[in-house]
Amino acid sequence: MSAWLPTAERIPAYRDAGVLAMDAPRCLWIASGLGGEYSARLTAEYSNAYLCPPHLIYDPRNDEVIQMVPADRRATWVASEGIQVVVCETTQECPFPPKGEEFESLSGLAGVLGWLRDLGVPDFCPLGPAVPSMPKAAGKAAGHYSSEGKIDVGRLVRSRIP
Repeated sequence: MSAWLPTAERIPAYRDAGVLAMDAPRCLWIASGLGGEYSARLTAEYSNAYLCPPHLIYDPRNDEVIQMVPADRRATWVASEGIQVVVCETTQECPFPPKGEEFESLSGLAGVLGWLRDLGVPDFCPLGPAVPSMPKAAGKAAGHYSSEGKIDVGRLVRSRIP
């Protein structure tokens, strides 16, 4: 297990929230909420300026992945335990461009999912594919979660990415 995703560009966080101690390996997928003009790099700069870095930032428009916080440290984009992956939004409804049901051409996403598997995060969505808001009990079980239901994580983990 590597705390750093080998294929990601590194833009170190100015500050993290200390040691990450997860009872169960989990990942929280977060739509950036910053609009289409924010690339992964601009999102990283924004998160450093506001001291709220996630672990990873993924931009599906160009398949760019940036890592700001190692997997053994707590990220601060949202107040939640687990690996935080911020996805740059491409549309209002869903951060992922309409490419059908599969994500075969998104190799950066494949690398992220493989790294999460190596960290022990199972391909499972305890709350289902997407929920409108994160309930207080969310994050107690291992698996993938969607912040505010904007990302269909069930679709991500059902994809055929190795």
